[in-house]
Amino acid sequence: MTLKEWALCYVGALAFGGVGWWATGNQWVGFGTIVIFTAVYVLLLKSRKASAEPQVVSTAGMTRQQRRAHERKNKS
Repeated sequence: MTLKEWALCYVGALAFGGVGWWATGNQWVGFGTIVIFTAVYVLLLKSRKASAEPQVVSTAGMTRQQRRAHERKNKS
């Protein structure tokens, strides 16, 4: 996580948690909002990072035909 992402997660979690606590008057709702916001934000960042990285496929367990098809597919 970069500093910008961390700061956005921290500020967003505290803001939403504070609003949840203020709106309901229940501190557990505020705490739950902080936990849920943080989890969703981190999972979102993880999915973005995973989709941005190229997928490397090992050809070790492939048959000769599968390996040739894979090489043809990656040439174009």
